[in-house]
Amino acid sequence: MFKRKQKKEVLSPMTVDKADDFDQFFTEVTQKMPKKSASILKKSLASLKQEAEKNLTVVGSKLDHYFDPLLENVAPEVRKKAHQTIHSATLMAAIVTLSPIPLTDSAMLVPIQVVMMSRLHKIFGAKWSEGMAWSLAKETFLMTFVREIPGNLMKIIPFFGTAAGTVANLTVSVAITETLGWITVNMLNKGEDVLSNKKNVNQQVKKMLQLMQLSTHFKLK
Repeated sequence: MFKRKQKKEVLSPMTVDKADDFDQFFTEVTQKMPKKSASILKKSLASLKQEAEKNLTVVGSKLDHYFDPLLENVAPEVRKKAHQTIHSATLMAAIVTLSPIPLTDSAMLVPIQVVMMSRLHKIFGAKWSEGMAWSLAKETFLMTFVREIPGNLMKIIPFFGTAAGTVANLTVSVAITETLGWITVNMLNKGEDVLSNKKNVNQQVKKMLQLMQLSTHFKLK
């Protein structure tokens, strides 16, 4: 479904600099998507981005405090760079969810998360394998968006007059992406191998999402 170029494993990626912004993130992600889906996003980016930013502000205000324990002992400069990358990823996730792309293509979160993890690994200079990252992101997507939590996190945020289902899916898309991002930061900061520990990563993602739901009196199905 997705285009994935065969690349050799990179042991010491370049440091991310200030050029690591949303426009570049968007370009990199759409290069990994089917051409039709990428074209839809490019044509409607301006309007989608504005709506996504509005929703993301509220979603972020409700979710951010859950990640504070993961940021202990993370250096301020590293945290700043990681936040920039994760914000780009969550904004992209919101844009995809709001787009005319059918929700059956919600697996579009996978290339977003692959690019996000790639950039986080660059920040820490950690060993990187794109193939393993695709495998991890796909497994996380299947565990969360498909099997576990669609619809439940919707009550974390108020509606903006958007269809309830879209708001719910946007909340879930952002929550999954941001959770995976900060868990990746936490593990890399401790010198742990993220890509070789899919089971551990997914257990942490599920636990964090359960915590978010329990705080709003919801349970996983």
